[in-house]
Amino acid sequence: SDAGDSLLGVDNLDVVWIIMFSTAVLLSIAFFIWLKPFGGEWVEPEKNKRGFGFWLLVAIVVALIMWRPDLLDSLGNEESAEEAVEAVEAELEPRTEAPAPETVAQASDILLLAVGAGLIGGVWFLMRRRTADGDDDGDQTARMFEVDLAQALDQAASELDASIDPRTAVLRSYAVLETTLASHGLSRAKAETATEHLRRALQNVQIDPGPVAQLGGLYEVARFSARPISKIQQDDAADALRRAQASLASRA
Repeated sequence: SDAGDSLLGVDNLDVVWIIMFSTAVLLSIAFFIWLKPFGGEWVEPEKNKRGFGFWLLVAIVVALIMWRPDLLDSLGNEESAEEAVEAVEAELEPRTEAPAPETVAQASDILLLAVGAGLIGGVWFLMRRRTADGDDDGDQTARMFEVDLAQALDQAASELDASIDPRTAVLRSYAVLETTLASHGLSRAKAETATEHLRRALQNVQIDPGPVAQLGGLYEVARFSARPISKIQQDDAADALRRAQASLASRA
């Protein structure tokens, strides 16, 4: 084997170790400056991402084997290569000479594998870690949405109680919810019905969307149909909204 067997094409062992040391220093600096390992909390990765690190490692190993089929053989023959070098040195007079090409090739291959392992470790580190600030911001946004939604549900129920005309009451009540949802980026799409809109907007909120969707059904009747809305339907919708509001307020 000659120096060309090295994946990096390095024929000087001193250069290999200098590269390894420099790479380790740079990765350490990047680790502490960019990743901030002690600045947040550790959490388990999402269920659908838990196997990402494993499959990434498998992909890198497969790529290395396809690129360099004899890599495993060269690493496995380290002892025989060392014995051959010792035999040659025993026959020759002591003199300063370059390291054995096989040793250089193996050292540079080890460098390449070490860098790959470092990259895998960095990716896995990022998957397992989230900053506490990011979690707090997400939790605060969710709490603000729940508080605003609870207020909107109470106001929508009040609109149902305040208006004598059931049709007008339903239209005003839905308008209150639609405005609040739109302020949180949950506007109604053109292709959505009122019921579909309310169910989609509340799918991540820990309340039963049924009572709120009931208002959406009444809105569709009031907005697009000549069929009358009874006072009983109006009162039932108001009670349903208040139950949803009480459930949400108890969590907020």
